[in-house]
Amino acid sequence: LVQLKQPLQKNKTYVIDFNNSIEDLNEGNTLGGLKYVFSTGETIDSAVISGEVVDFEYNEPVQNGLVGLYQGDVTGFFDSIISQKKPDFITLTNKEGKYDYSNLKSGLYTLFCIKDENLNLKYEPSEMVSMPTILNLKDSLVSNMSIFLSNTKNTALQDGTKNIDLTK
Repeated sequence: LVQLKQPLQKNKTYVIDFNNSIEDLNEGNTLGGLKYVFSTGETIDSAVISGEVVDFEYNEPVQNGLVGLYQGDVTGFFDSIISQKKPDFITLTNKEGKYDYSNLKSGLYTLFCIKDENLNLKYEPSEMVSMPTILNLKDSLVSNMSIFLSNTKNTALQDGTKNIDLTK
């Protein structure tokens, strides 16, 4: 049984990723890769983003990295928004550092990752963080979007912003 804490928005696609949380009670086998996708409108959004998160210093995959998306370009105030506001979309990396978003609406997004050690869905100064990447999606399949995490000491995070236009 899935119970939602707030009402659903109109004309929006929702994805519930069960992420290995369904388990056979007798043998303990997990059901991986199960996603439930539905829309409160007439269409289901179809843009996709996938990639991997790598520790910049050691060049190793980052497991359980929080890969977040904000709708729009938030790079002008990125260093403050990531510590104050939860992302509009959230997914976690697997043990290989891979992540994927599916069923996104076309539009402008800011993509980033933090190693959310305290699981509050926000950046803390002691946590690793990536530079933001601006994505302009148009029913696209974006694969191999690498994100590099590094430790920061209150640096201006927006200085390393990348812009990628995928509408062409």
